[in-house]
Amino acid sequence: MNELVEVHPKFIKSIIPQLLAIYTEIMEASGLLINLRTTAMFGILTICVNHPAVVRKSEYFKTNMVPVYMKMLAEINGTTIE
Repeated sequence: MNELVEVHPKFIKSIIPQLLAIYTEIMEASGLLINLRTTAMFGILTICVNHPAVVRKSEYFKTNMVPVYMKMLAEINGTTIE
């Protein structure tokens, strides 16, 4: 999916909210492999790079995605966020 986002950014523009929700769920699922969760983080980054205006306007991104992303970054670095 991440490659599709990079190669054909216009193709996924209409489904960005759904992709953000899917990537969020993957990142939140602590039972999943860290590699899969890290790939979801890369997917978010790819969407942000290719569609910055859409992401900036997304309330879901601001309220749900940012906290989950920060938690995941802290988890990777071995720190805690409280």
